[in-house]
Amino acid sequence: VLQQLVAGGRAQREQAEQERELHGGGQRETHRDAAQDCCHAAAHAGPEGGALRETAHCRPNSWYAGGKCAQEMMALAAHRADGLRVLCTRSFNQAGPGQVDTFLLPSMVRRVQALRAPADGPRPCLALGNLHTTRDFLHVADAVEAYRSLALRGVPGEVYNVCSGDGVTVEALAREVCARAGVDADVVSDPKLRRAVDVPWLVGDNTKLRSTT
Repeated sequence: VLQQLVAGGRAQREQAEQERELHGGGQRETHRDAAQDCCHAAAHAGPEGGALRETAHCRPNSWYAGGKCAQEMMALAAHRADGLRVLCTRSFNQAGPGQVDTFLLPSMVRRVQALRAPADGPRPCLALGNLHTTRDFLHVADAVEAYRSLALRGVPGEVYNVCSGDGVTVEALAREVCARAGVDADVVSDPKLRRAVDVPWLVGDNTKLRSTT
């Protein structure tokens, strides 16, 4: 895709140069744009208590995260080598209407709604994996606004965190979902639901995003 965008930009430049030669016009700038969303916040691990900045070192712990790191590197290389207008985002957890329930929050909502039981029934229990895992959630509408603003005002060749800047544990999130659904349930950790590889803490710093947009 990047090669095609670069090739397209070169064709545009050649056509512009031919038109200038034919018509004797002045120099005209040709713009090439590419939207590159490297959603690989999972590739970055930070210490507890400190939000991750864009300068954080990449330490991918899965094939997926490694692929996202490579994606960002290739996109930025295209910018440096060929001047392609690339903006990279490191997108943290997003949630909103219509999200499939294979993701944590909608899955949690579905399971909590299913726990509604008669008043005389046994106390419901919500079993999850690691309750202490901390994540940074952003509403999808806010994420879209961030992407739109970056497309208009972002600096080519730069990387931006798209995140809320606030961390919440899985347990706190589950209890909030239960409270909003009106379900009084026990929230417990089931070892069988824990991931073999899981980043315990992942919260972003959105200072750069805010200052740019």
